[in-house]
Amino acid sequence: KLLYRLYEAMGYTVLLSGKVGDQGGDLVASKGQDRILIQAKCYINSAVGNSAVQEAAAARSHYDCNKAVVIATNSFTKEATELAKTNTVELIPKELLQKMLLDYLKESWS
Repeated sequence: KLLYRLYEAMGYTVLLSGKVGDQGGDLVASKGQDRILIQAKCYINSAVGNSAVQEAAAARSHYDCNKAVVIATNSFTKEATELAKTNTVELIPKELLQKMLLDYLKESWS
């Protein structure tokens, strides 16, 4: 729900899709020509790995999106970063998420 509010504050129309069997998509955000599949990962003690990138890349087509983003509460593994580059999946790690929350929602999160 936090990401829903964030993307709304960024000017997107947001649909919440995250539930069991969501095919790897938690949100779909639309603005202009952009239709973004968003996969959210809340990992506290470990970096986010390949599976999140694979899910987002597959869900991009399933939800008819032209972009895919994985947003995490931690960092990403080297392998996930490499896979994201070859599959044009944007990765938003904890530090960037914190900046976005501060910029758009004026909320601090750690």
